[in-house]
Amino acid sequence: MRPTSAFPGSRELAASLRELRLVRGKGLRELARMLGILPQLLSAWEKGKRVPAPEDIARVLGGLRVDDATYDRMMRLARRARDDNWLDSNPSDLPPALSGIVEYERTATRITMWSLAIIPGLLQSADYARALLSAGGISVEQADLRLVTRLARQRILTKSNPVKLTAIISEVAIRDEFGS
Repeated sequence: MRPTSAFPGSRELAASLRELRLVRGKGLRELARMLGILPQLLSAWEKGKRVPAPEDIARVLGGLRVDDATYDRMMRLARRARDDNWLDSNPSDLPPALSGIVEYERTATRITMWSLAIIPGLLQSADYARALLSAGGISVEQADLRLVTRLARQRILTKSNPVKLTAIISEVAIRDEFGS
């Protein structure tokens, strides 16, 4: 069944909840009984028909006895489930260091950066970024995720109140051809 939520973050949260429950080998009714909630409510959360509050997600995660990393990722999803700009604000499958950078860029008013060897990520074209990422020795799936995120990060430069960006780029980075 298609989720009815208009928010991509809530759809990701719903799919992740269902996946966690199935991985833990818990039935819908079993988990609902453990949590003291109606199975219909848990089902609505997992289908994306209703968006649970972060406190509800914390209860589910406690009932499933998830590890700290999973707990943190799911709570980040829960807090941002209703965000329209979910990709910019919640790159849940990115490394923690990159997630932090994305969040800092999203909330910054001024950014100053310098680069000696390559064009900075906020100024890269899609083709340049794709060539750079594919040369980095990461999986195609990770490269695709990072490319989408990198291009989405650039929206901070064109939003209604854009960040003030100062970029110092070496001549080598500008002259070197990378990719085609």
